[in-house]
Amino acid sequence: MKSKILAVAALAVVFAAAVDPAAGQTVLCGGMKADLSQLQDGALFYRPHLAPRTVGWTQLATDPSIDSKRPTEVDFIYVARENWLPQGRPGMLVIKSGRMLGADPAPPGPEMVGLRRIEPARPYPRPECPRKYVFKSSSFEGQVRGESYDRYHDSVSRIPWAEKSVIEGGLHSAYVGRRDQCKESNDLTSDSFGGRSNRGQFSFTTGVVVAQFKSRLIAALGVSPSFAGAFSNRNVEVRRYQTDENRIACVAFTLTVAQPNFFVRINDLERVTGSEQFPVRGDESQWNMSR
Repeated sequence: MKSKILAVAALAVVFAAAVDPAAGQTVLCGGMKADLSQLQDGALFYRPHLAPRTVGWTQLATDPSIDSKRPTEVDFIYVARENWLPQGRPGMLVIKSGRMLGADPAPPGPEMVGLRRIEPARPYPRPECPRKYVFKSSSFEGQVRGESYDRYHDSVSRIPWAEKSVIEGGLHSAYVGRRDQCKESNDLTSDSFGGRSNRGQFSFTTGVVVAQFKSRLIAALGVSPSFAGAFSNRNVEVRRYQTDENRIACVAFTLTVAQPNFFVRINDLERVTGSEQFPVRGDESQWNMSR
């Protein structure tokens, strides 16, 4: 009887190892030590920027309640993990943040959207791409009016040339995606029936992120589109990434959480769900950081 119990226990250990060979393997993820098996694709971790070393990282499984009476710098780590392709994946992350106005009045003057594109110190290797794909090696920081930002990304409407040059020449860039495909962050190619596209993932309007085709159709019919006027303090940050030998990439960034109803939204342009044969673009992730 004892030998049978030992045999069953041994089989259980073998089965567990086969299910998750990464269990117990500690890796360094953007300055955070973590069990590799616990780093899931799309996970987001946070901790106060000036916290002592004894304060650990917390995964954003639920909406935290950060004191919004004073600006608070918060460090984040986003995990991109490839579950299918053996060689991993490169990609691009769109980090959108801002504040929901709710019943509060809009600040005076035109709303400005802050734009940042952070490039790695060492360029990631990339395959040969056609000349039309413009890769930018230096980082960028600027801003445009919220109305122009929304018109460009929501309905693909015309905007002043000066602001268009800031958006296209500064914020957007070419990048290498899954299976070493050359892509552009503002590409309008639809990858679903509803018209999901890279450009639509930059929108603050949920309906456009899910399906941009409807907003473009309305604009083509001459109907003024409804823009995201319920926000303030909006910022967009773009970062490229490349998974490592463990097929993970840990993207670290810092945001200042200020005032109530502050949110963070992340769109991983190369994250997919479904299956390897029938992949579907991953959904937008959103967290409310303050009440």
